[in-house]
Amino acid sequence: MNKIKNKLMKEYKRRKPRGYWFSPDTMIFFDSKIDENNFFEKDKDIFFISSEKNKHSSRLWSIRKMDKNGIIDTINSFRQYSSIDEAEIAFKKLI
Repeated sequence: MNKIKNKLMKEYKRRKPRGYWFSPDTMIFFDSKIDENNFFEKDKDIFFISSEKNKHSSRLWSIRKMDKNGIIDTINSFRQYSSIDEAEIAFKKLI
């Protein structure tokens, strides 16, 4: 497991003990991956990039924000970016 995902999972569990966003079943269902290179904290929010894929589509990327209560929202649109490079460009504009 990568360090960023481990940190996010630990922080998510602390903020939202009954949450399911990082549960194994959820991660497997969406074939979710957490990008190791794009992560930052601002105030009490944590920003990161995830990607999802299903059997009917290619892998697409989203920028996420976890708030102080463990609620994870998508910045802009879910699966908006068709490449990690495109997601990283948008992510860097948030920093």
